[in-house]
Amino acid sequence: MLYVKGTEVEDKYGLKKWLPIDKQANQNKIKEIEQDKDSDPKNTPDCSKWKKD
Repeated sequence: MLYVKGTEVEDKYGLKKWLPIDKQANQNKIKEIEQDKDSDPKNTPDCSKWKKD
């Protein structure tokens, strides 16, 4: 998960995870990345060779 600004917290089992500070800013950044077509490959990869029969 991507967080623009986050804080690390520890749960009752001692596991650490990141939580967003500003959920709206986080959602805006995700939408911005999804709409950025510059990072898309020019030729889409052929994934059929990895299909299981």
